Amino acid sequence: RQLTFSGAGSRGNISFGRNGTEGDGFRANSERMSSHIRARLTPWQNDRGSVTLSYLFQDRDVKDPGPLSRDAAEADRRSSSALYQFDDLNDRHHELGVEGVRQLSLTSRLTWFGTVGVRDLRGDRTIALAPNFGDTQGRDTDLRRYMGNVQHELCLLYTSDAAR
Repeated sequence: RQLTFSGAGSRGNISFGRNGTEGDGFRANSERMSSHIRARLTPWQNDRGSVTLSYLFQDRDVKDPGPLSRDAAEADRRSSSALYQFDDLNDRHHELGVEGVRQLSLTSRLTWFGTVGVRDLRGDRTIALAPNFGDTQGRDTDLRRYMGNVQHELCLLYTSDAAR
């Protein structure tokens, strides 16, 4: 079973989109799910500039059935080894952003943006050390990301002596 969904819309200064997939996988313990949500809001906009706020959420859950021995695959290729029953990955990502542009004069413009991102990554992975014996290790990672940029654009008008 595989399910894919997608949708988007906008109204005035707000836009929103969501898409994702869910599936049972090709073997036991191989379910997968991913989802993305994106929203944008422009609370201020006129002929001199604008400010836009954005939000992004990404969610992913993946089960890993691990490898099968040749004998197990020949007996039932959709099976999963009990050794890998806890192997999975859970990944969550949130990001907030703000961006803007401001026309300062006919020849000068200021653009800027800033984002804050948080990512939570958790998972378990088994490494087979011998037949029917393995070592399962957990991974727990929390990441923070901060970015920003400010840019001033200046356009100088030149006239050549030949044009005068």
